[in-house]
Amino acid sequence: MTYTKASAEKDFAGYKVIYTDDQGNITEYRGGTLSWRNNNPGNIINGKWAIRHGAIGNNGRFAIFASPDDGRKAKLTLLQTKYINYNSIREVIKGRFDPNGKYIENTAYAPASDGNDPDLYADQIRQWTGIDVDNKKIADLTEKEWQQLVDAMRKKEGWKTGQVVNRGHVIDNGKENGPGQTRIRTIFPSIATTYLIKPGDTLSRIARINNISIAEIVAANPSVTNINRICVGQKLILPTRKASGPGHTNHATRPATARKPRIGDQPKQSWSLDSTLGWTKHHK
Repeated sequence: MTYTKASAEKDFAGYKVIYTDDQGNITEYRGGTLSWRNNNPGNIINGKWAIRHGAIGNNGRFAIFASPDDGRKAKLTLLQTKYINYNSIREVIKGRFDPNGKYIENTAYAPASDGNDPDLYADQIRQWTGIDVDNKKIADLTEKEWQQLVDAMRKKEGWKTGQVVNRGHVIDNGKENGPGQTRIRTIFPSIATTYLIKPGDTLSRIARINNISIAEIVAANPSVTNINRICVGQKLILPTRKASGPGHTNHATRPATARKPRIGDQPKQSWSLDSTLGWTKHHK
C-alpha cells in the first residue's frame, strides 16, 4: 500500500495526521512529535518544492510526506543543495558571518538567535558520528557520512514516535521494535470516523472490519435506507463505541486466521522552505 494523500486534524485526544492509501484505506498517526506524524524529519514547509520532493498533504504550514523515507530524502536534498558549498558542518549549524562578524540571516541550520547552542549542536554531531565537523568540507562528505549526519540531526532535533491506528487496531511502535516484534492490541475506534465505500464493499464487511454492527452504521447514517444497496464513493460515518476494559486482549502473535491489519510505513526545531526567503529555521 502507498499513501496518496494526507491531512491533519485535532480531536479531544490531541493532534493526528490522517493518511489515505491507494485503495482508500485510512491510517492515523497519533501523538509523537510533529515531524514524526508528518513523516517530515526536516519540518519542511508545504509548497511547490515540498510537493516536488514527495509531499502528499500539509499539516498547516508544514508538509506531510508519504513515508519516513520520502521525508528523509527531502531533508538530505536540503542539506546537499543549500549547504553544499559550506566549509564545515559547524558552519552549517552556526551559519555564515560577514567581515564585521555579523551573522548573515538564513544561513544557519540552528542559529543562536533562535535560542540554540550551535557549538554544542556541532560537538554532539561529532560525538555521534565521528565526523570532523570543523575541517571537512560538506562537499567532501562520503555517502555514509551524509547518512550519519542526517541521523544525528534527527536525533538532536527530537523524533518521538506515537501510535499508528488502522481500522480498530493500534500498532504500538513506541520503542521502534524490529520486524516481528511489533505489539498489536485490538481496540474499538475512540471517535467517529469517515469511511469511503469501495468496489466490493458491503455493510456487513464494513461492520466486521471496524468491529461495529450494521445497525450501528445505519443509525449513524440516515441516508442508508436499504442495507443491500450502497454506492461506491459514498461516505459513511462509523459511530463511536467505547473501548471495553478487562475484555481487551493483547496479542504477542496472532493466529493465522486473524485478519492482518493494513499499516503504513513506520516512523524540534528544523529548517524548512519559505516561499519568499528560502530555507528558514522553525521552532516546534
